[in-house]
Amino acid sequence: MARGVWPHVRSSMVFFESHSRAALAIRVNLTGTRLVCGTAARVVVVLLVSACGAKGGSSKVRDVLPNGIVVVKDARNVESGRPKWSPSHLLVKYLVRAPYPATGVLADIRARLQAGGWKPMAMDWVDPRRPSSHKVGWRSHGVPNKQVFNWTGQWSNPAGDVVQYRLYCESSPARSDPERSKPDNDDLRVDALLRPNRLVPPEALPPSLIVLDGARNVSAWRDRSRFRALEYEIGVRYIVTATYPPSAVMSKLTERLSTQGWVSAREEFAPPTRSPGWNFQSQTRRLATEQLFAWEADWRNQAGDRLEYELSYYSGLPPPGTEVSKPDNNSLHIRATFLSQTGEIGSGRREPARPTNGH
Repeated sequence: MARGVWPHVRSSMVFFESHSRAALAIRVNLTGTRLVCGTAARVVVVLLVSACGAKGGSSKVRDVLPNGIVVVKDARNVESGRPKWSPSHLLVKYLVRAPYPATGVLADIRARLQAGGWKPMAMDWVDPRRPSSHKVGWRSHGVPNKQVFNWTGQWSNPAGDVVQYRLYCESSPARSDPERSKPDNDDLRVDALLRPNRLVPPEALPPSLIVLDGARNVSAWRDRSRFRALEYEIGVRYIVTATYPPSAVMSKLTERLSTQGWVSAREEFAPPTRSPGWNFQSQTRRLATEQLFAWEADWRNQAGDRLEYELSYYSGLPPPGTEVSKPDNNSLHIRATFLSQTGEIGSGRREPARPTNGH
C-alpha cells in the first residue's frame, strides 16, 4: 500500500463496517466476480483506503474499478492507486495462486475485457516493432538471483482507452538448468495499468503530424505531458518503405510542414554545434542487439507550438571489428510528436494550468 495511506485506515475500516453490504454489492457489480465474503471484504477495504487516501485518487469506488480492470477470483494483497507521474492513470496490483502458464487467469481476464468492449492489440501501441504476448506468449529473462517469467498484453476500447496487463512469476535461478521452462512456485503477480483517452484515430491527428502514403503499423496517441512541463502532447509512429538515406522523405516532410507555417528550430537543450534542419542524432549507433541509423528535426510555429520528427532504420549488427555504411533493410521508422502549451491541436486558448504536486 502506498505511503500516506495508513493514517486513513481506521476511518476507512469504520466506513466499511457500517456499509459492508453496500460496499460488497459495489465490488461485485463492478468486477463481476463471485467471491466469498471474507475475500471480498479484504479487497474492498484496500480499495476504499486507496480511494480515500492516495494522492490524486478518487473518493468513489466506481472510479477505482472501471470495467477495464479485472480482479480475478481469489486475488489477494490488492492495491490500487494513481501514479504520481500521471494522475489520470490507474494502476491495480494483486497476487493470486495460479500454476504456470496461468491459463485460467488469462482466460478470465480476456473474457471479461471482451464483454466490456475491449479488443486485444497485437503490437505494442508505443513501439509497433514490438509484438505483445497476445502473439508471442510468455517470455522469461534472468535478473540477479532470480528468473522472471512475463506475460504482457494490451487492450483498447472504442473510446481510445488502453489497458495493459502484466502477469509475472519470480522464480529462483536453476543452477543446473539456466533456461528453466517454468517457475518453481505458483505465486502469480498481476499489474493492470489503465490509460484513459490515450489513442487517437489517425484521421483525427493535427495536420502537422503527417502520415505518409504507404504507412503501416500506424499508432497515434495523446497525453498531458507533465514530464515535459507542457499541457498537451500528441504523437504518431509508423513504418514506411524508403531507400537509404531517406532524403526524399525528408524533403517531402519539410515541404509540407513549411506550407503549414512551421520553421526549423533547434532544441533548447541541444549542443551549440547543432544546426537547424535534419541532423544525425549519430550517424550510426550500436545498440545491444541492432544497429541504429537516425535523423531528427525540430520545428516551431508562430504560436509557440513544437514538432519533433525522428527517422530511424534498425539494422542487424555487423560482424565484430567491422563497420556498416548503411542498414540492411528499407523499413524507415517515423516518429512525430506535437507539443503545445495551449491545447491538443495548438489552439490559441490556454487551458488552466495543471497541478504539479500530485493533487
